[in-house]
Amino acid sequence: MKNKKEYRNADWLDIDSAIAQVLKEMGALEKIIQAKIRKVWPDIVGKYAAESTLEILYLKNKLYIKVDSPALRQDMHMGRNMIKDNIYKQIGVSVQEIIVY
Repeated sequence: MKNKKEYRNADWLDIDSAIAQVLKEMGALEKIIQAKIRKVWPDIVGKYAAESTLEILYLKNKLYIKVDSPALRQDMHMGRNMIKDNIYKQIGVSVQEIIVY
């Protein structure tokens, strides 16, 4: 057990940082981000594209999107930067790469 001096000299985190760190260590943070992206997906890409999206995965700052149409796949591939920007605006998460398949 730490004594009082060790606690005083320890680096303190604010509660938000502590919770984010625990969630990250548990592997739950990516699941929460993935759920947030799914929730706002129709606002980001539109109703038709959202209905044609079969799967959304968020792993290690990469977003994997599976769609049912080659034409939509091409459109999303060309609009990757717009999708990244809209995700950041909607939920405050920065996606490094988008892979559409």
